[in-house]
Amino acid sequence: EGALLYEWQLDGDRVQVHARRAGADVKVFSAEHGEWTERNEEVGAALLGHLAGVEDCVLEAMLMKPPRTKPKAKSTLGDDQTKTLATEDVTGAAGTADGHDDDGPATEPWMTATTVAIFDVLVLNGRSLTRMPLRQRRAALQKVVREDACLKVVRSTEIAQGDVNANGVKAELGKALGAYHTSEPADKACARCSGLMLKRLDG
Repeated sequence: EGALLYEWQLDGDRVQVHARRAGADVKVFSAEHGEWTERNEEVGAALLGHLAGVEDCVLEAMLMKPPRTKPKAKSTLGDDQTKTLATEDVTGAAGTADGHDDDGPATEPWMTATTVAIFDVLVLNGRSLTRMPLRQRRAALQKVVREDACLKVVRSTEIAQGDVNANGVKAELGKALGAYHTSEPADKACARCSGLMLKRLDG
């Protein structure tokens, strides 16, 4: 009963982030590592300056690796052979692992840094939100998080009550699983999906 949220299930490291002083003081926790001190600095760098009106918060997030890239090999072949290789690049036999070419060193933040993809907020400015409906938590999350190259809110679609059916779920699942191959290079880090989460929005 009620509307559902179809949320991308990202293939990354699930963590809980405790941020204080607007992101200047960050601690990262995971089920496997406990307090994951090695990730504090990079997560803090992604959050700092991108939490509007937030003194402290507890966030649920996925840590996503940068898209895999490799520099294009320089060719010493003749013109005809070079043209053949260029054709192979287009069809995916050469070039980067995610289907786009990298002509030089990585210069954009998303090429080298971890992307923090947030999907829930549990505490905001000292107030627990865990007993609130997901719809209200999502609204609070979207209000305070300012997305950046390495900070995203996990992508999702709301489905109204009565519109949920097997064919619709299959269609959304297909979009999620194929998102990595259709996304722009800057969005690929947050498009590596392993499935689809169906979450009740109200109640």
